[in-house]
Amino acid sequence: MRAIRFWLLAVLTAGSVGCGDDSGGGGGPVAIDDLPEALFATLCPQLERCGADVATYFGRPFDCAGGQAQFTNTDFALFDAAIDGGTVRYNGDRANACIAAIAAQGCEFDRVQRVPAVCREAVEGTIAEDGPCHTGAECTGESYCDTSGMTCPGACSPREPAGEICQDNDWCQDGLSCRDGMCGMLADAGDACNGEDDCAPGLLCGNMLVMDGSPGTCRALSALTTAAEGASCTPLMTLCQGALSCALLSITGGGGGADPVFDFECQQPVASGAACRVAIPDACPSGEFCAGTDPEAGMLMGTCTPLSTAGEACEGGHPLGSGCEAGLVCVSDVCREPQNNGETCVMDVECYSGRCATGMCAAPTCD
Repeated sequence: MRAIRFWLLAVLTAGSVGCGDDSGGGGGPVAIDDLPEALFATLCPQLERCGADVATYFGRPFDCAGGQAQFTNTDFALFDAAIDGGTVRYNGDRANACIAAIAAQGCEFDRVQRVPAVCREAVEGTIAEDGPCHTGAECTGESYCDTSGMTCPGACSPREPAGEICQDNDWCQDGLSCRDGMCGMLADAGDACNGEDDCAPGLLCGNMLVMDGSPGTCRALSALTTAAEGASCTPLMTLCQGALSCALLSITGGGGGADPVFDFECQQPVASGAACRVAIPDACPSGEFCAGTDPEAGMLMGTCTPLSTAGEACEGGHPLGSGCEAGLVCVSDVCREPQNNGETCVMDVECYSGRCATGMCAAPTCD
């Protein structure tokens, strides 16, 4: 998710030019082990507001606790290991000032500098250009850690200009983002796009025709939610007004190499335990989902069912989600809490880091 990557880019993966004085940014020094909590406590309320209307509409509210856990077990774990290895020097006296400067950027974080200047005083990388690295925090100056090659570790490299290949935003120069694997400016309202991450904060890539690969147009949610009850609708093209859901009525055709035809209609939400259809957003009450549907198998009707808690059954691999409560993952058809690094696992999905190595959850780095 863009917000989680922002925290990483702004604080931990930026190269720096040296430590400043010992004056803090308010609240005193931040111990390295306390950095994820301090960072998320300050920025979560702000980032929840960035595109909050979109998150609410699609039923995907930002999970601050889950975001912090994922961050701690991925990018922060690499950063912490680099400090222990001596390739990064951390100045906790400047951490609060860095966090405050990031917060001051508001929702335009993808359009501004990769990192505020004061953050360069909190983190100092020691590896020069072309030197080996596992995280961008280890690199000096404006370099990032290029891990695109087949060798491990990667190499510190200058940030890429517009039009160059990238894997993430921190590979690109100030003001650029990684769009479709290439550094470029974020698209404004009315500009062409190929996915959500192409658009400026708060905009959706609307009217994107997935079937034939046609580009969409960056638009505000209010410009897409125009269809009234009973009117035809199409996800990410014409959405429904107010609390209405864009419900899938039927799927026809699709044989002989032809594309199937999907018929959607704006409908009222339904009650707890009631019959429901595949819909965007889900027509069921908060805390429930439309269970028993499977569009790929032609099963378009289901029943509003409470989301499963830890230890309860779930629908692993279902195209519309597993039915677990927020923060849980579906493992072998059972909802479970993700595991921290160092805890036992069998599959990658069990880990906050997304990596299960030799039976233990581990930070996502090359071996």
